[in-house]
Amino acid sequence: MQRVLPIIMLLVTAGCAGVNHQPTLEPIASQKVHVGEWLELRRTARDSDGDVLTLTATPLPIGATITKVTGGFLCTWAPLISDTSSGGLIHNIQFRLSDGNGGIASRWVEIVVFPQ
Repeated sequence: MQRVLPIIMLLVTAGCAGVNHQPTLEPIASQKVHVGEWLELRRTARDSDGDVLTLTATPLPIGATITKVTGGFLCTWAPLISDTSSGGLIHNIQFRLSDGNGGIASRWVEIVVFPQ
């Protein structure tokens, strides 16, 4: 009697390892704000891979916040008197968008804070 053993074939498809694409962050124009006013920067941020995005700002001014909103981020700031001088004070801030997989986009913004 001849024994028949089942043959199991395993088909392995070797796909190309996923290539991570850089996230994109909308350009940011220079801003002007007076002490006592609110500055709101709403920026569009995208990642074609669908990665979770994180936005940071350096240096993040005291009192400034970054909030994730649909399609991007919202940065709000109400400068204090200590954030300006008699002729205004320039703050250069770098916004950095990361997808958590090595993809990074970065934008610099110049914000001039004037006294009241």
